[in-house]
Amino acid sequence: MRKGAPPVMMKTYVQTRAENVKGICGEEISGPTELMVWMAEHEDELGYELPKSFHKELEKWLERQEKRERSKK
Repeated sequence: MRKGAPPVMMKTYVQTRAENVKGICGEEISGPTELMVWMAEHEDELGYELPKSFHKELEKWLERQEKRERSKK
C-alpha cells in the first residue's frame, strides 16, 4: 500500500466536497474518512447511488482509523 500524501487532485476533490457540505448543510468535514461517512449517511439525499465498492472501502478506512486510535492508547 502506498504511503505518503495523497495525489494533489484527490486532495483538492476532497477539500472541495467538504467545503460544499459546509456551505450547503453547515456541517464541518475534517478529512476524507469523515466525508465518506457523511456521504454514506446522506446517500438518499445525494441524488445518485454510491457504488458498492464505496461502502466496502469505507469499512476498510474505518477499520484502519480504529486501529490507529487503539495503537495511540
